[in-house]
Amino acid sequence: YLDDHLLLGVMSTSQDQSVRGLFDALTAADPKAQLRPVVYLLIAAEFRLFGANPLPYHLVLAALVPVTALALYAVLLRLRLPRHVAVATPVLFASAPHYSSAKLWPIVFSPALTLTLALISVYAGLRAVTANRSRMWLWLAAACAAMVTSIFMYEITLPLFAVVALFHWFQAWREAGRWRYTAGVLTGLLAGVLVLKVAAAARVGRETSYGIGYDDGFLPLVHADVYRLE
Repeated sequence: YLDDHLLLGVMSTSQDQSVRGLFDALTAADPKAQLRPVVYLLIAAEFRLFGANPLPYHLVLAALVPVTALALYAVLLRLRLPRHVAVATPVLFASAPHYSSAKLWPIVFSPALTLTLALISVYAGLRAVTANRSRMWLWLAAACAAMVTSIFMYEITLPLFAVVALFHWFQAWREAGRWRYTAGVLTGLLAGVLVLKVAAAARVGRETSYGIGYDDGFLPLVHADVYRLE
């Protein structure tokens, strides 16, 4: 739980307890914030709302599991999979014991939320293909917004978006029509976001919260701050 100790310690000792002040404190303490600005902004907002009370953090995590399952169910239905598959897959996903420790890790809500946003993006992209012309661009804009937010929250969804873009191109080759527009827009946006992520990674380099602390005594400092707060 190094993330919890680091981020909660930084926010607890920040002089500015506004969301902006907490976010600035996090970005100064952890260079990974340049790669994942959305999740650090949400962490700051959560701390501003909940402080050190653990219950609301766990409630947020608990709510994300069924929301992600519902988003997955909607995508599978949109792909016209058999209903028993569309129901069983989200149930298995929500109840599977692997990665269960993350559901009890207050700060690390980002994997579940970024996956939910990715699924929303996939669903909106599929709806854009079949919607009428006036709503097509609204659905496509929603797909793009969810994609950008998901990737700048946590980059684990990048391979999924690459597969989605390939799927749209495959459908464009088979059926043409609006698939060409959705494939082009989603691919172009994904390429642009990937360039920004690579540039941010080059700026950050190897200096992350995982690479500091053990050599310079950061962990004892965090524990000392926690004890002082208690």
